Amino acid sequence: MKLRSFGLLLLFWLVGLIQTKSVMAKTSINFAPSNLKRDINAEFLLFVNVDTTEKLMGFDLDISYDPKTLSVLRADTGDFFTDRQTLPTLIDQNNGQVSFSQYSPSGRVGTGSLLQLTAKIIAATSSSTLVKIEKTSVFAGVDGKKIIPSIGQAIISSTGRFQESNLDLSPYPTSSTIIPTYSSKEPTIVVQQDIPSPVVKKTNGSLAVIVTLVVFLLGVAALVLIKFKRSA
Repeated sequence: MKLRSFGLLLLFWLVGLIQTKSVMAKTSINFAPSNLKRDINAEFLLFVNVDTTEKLMGFDLDISYDPKTLSVLRADTGDFFTDRQTLPTLIDQNNGQVSFSQYSPSGRVGTGSLLQLTAKIIAATSSSTLVKIEKTSVFAGVDGKKIIPSIGQAIISSTGRFQESNLDLSPYPTSSTIIPTYSSKEPTIVVQQDIPSPVVKKTNGSLAVIVTLVVFLLGVAALVLIKFKRSA
């Protein structure tokens, strides 16, 4: 009897373990790319992606970074939620933090982008710097239960080189010639338009016809004058 009871307890434990594993969902939030190297002052994109088997309804993210090394220029909403409701994103450059909140009435399961950061390296360092999720609250299911996802981080390093700026001449017409002049202290740019050459029509044939006609008329007039004198 004791052996049978122990067998039933073991069976219930195994069934409960199997059911727990079957409903256990995994949610991970990671950065892409997770490791990159860029020139100083060169802008780059950093995506915050999610991969989940639970129906996510919303989340709050606090992303931290070193404000002495990195500068976050803007934060754009990702494409994970289609019917999203987003609160204004806060970028605190002084303390190196981005706060982002989003909610979806219908929720979603799968993979996608939660946030897209545009940033740049503003100072060279001998070691790499981290961009990581300092605080997160992720809600799943119709009851909005709070889950604990696995969190990744991004490693950002500098090449030590400064990005060179390129002169953009796109506002100027392409058919113009750019001539730099240095007559003053500050160089100026003079735009010299290409003026089309006047078209000269060839009139040699027409001129010959006119000359022939004039000579013919003069000859006729001379004959008439001679005939008039003889008759007189």
